[in-house]
Amino acid sequence: MEDLHSGDKKRSSRSCAVRRPYKRAAIVSDSSSSNCSSSSSSSSSIVVVVVVVEAAAVAAEAAAVVVVVVAAAEAAETAALASTWTAKSKTLCIAECVKRFQDRCTNVVFNTDTLDCTPVRPDKSRDSPAPTSLPGDVLYSRAAERDLSCDVAKGFRLYEHCGTAACVFNYASSRSYSFARSYCSSLNAVVFVPNSHERFALLEFIASQLGFSNTWVGLIRADSNSPWSWENGKVADPNFLSPLWGIRQPDEYPADLCAKSTQSDKLHDVPCTWGYRFLCEQIY
Repeated sequence: MEDLHSGDKKRSSRSCAVRRPYKRAAIVSDSSSSNCSSSSSSSSSIVVVVVVVEAAAVAAEAAAVVVVVVAAAEAAETAALASTWTAKSKTLCIAECVKRFQDRCTNVVFNTDTLDCTPVRPDKSRDSPAPTSLPGDVLYSRAAERDLSCDVAKGFRLYEHCGTAACVFNYASSRSYSFARSYCSSLNAVVFVPNSHERFALLEFIASQLGFSNTWVGLIRADSNSPWSWENGKVADPNFLSPLWGIRQPDEYPADLCAKSTQSDKLHDVPCTWGYRFLCEQIY
């Protein structure tokens, strides 16, 4: 913080150093002229200062207008992307979204019951869950090129963050990993698998929205000599996992065969018998 503060001081002093010689040079030049009286010298200096002040005021006003215009445009774009219209089918819903917003249309929610079509895009200053899932809601992700229809009756909710989406069930009590795996399986789901940077960001986002930390993730290994694998059966890339592990993690204790995400959004290996809350992701 001290270095940053001192940097601000240096920038401030450099700004003053630019202004002071300019004013001083104007005054010295006028007053040193033998053909001008002291009164005319003073008048010329005042004119120069007034012109500089007026120019600065005009520049400030112009900058303020630009800020207001940009803010208004962003507000209008956010409002438009939050609008809902009626479409006869999912295909027409997507086509209309692309027609209106081009590449800004990354995802749409189409309700097969009400025929409501709603574009979904992360706001650059604020992310929030997608509209609360209703019966009939289907989310189409252009990036993933797939449909997500959450089983609302079983308690799944649709979350979307930075172009990645998932139907998630939040189990709020602490249980062992074997319980979590079994419970998710009973819902035709798996323990959430953050196997990409986007999905790990989605996990962090859901955790921040629900206000929790220390949750099981779908990352396990058979024994201390086996590689880490995702719950979907695929071996995890060590290069991908490396920056996600916490300090001195994994610590390679023989009993640490499961993994959790912590409050600091890092992975820790822990015994599978320990208890944490978990998220089930619906299988599509």
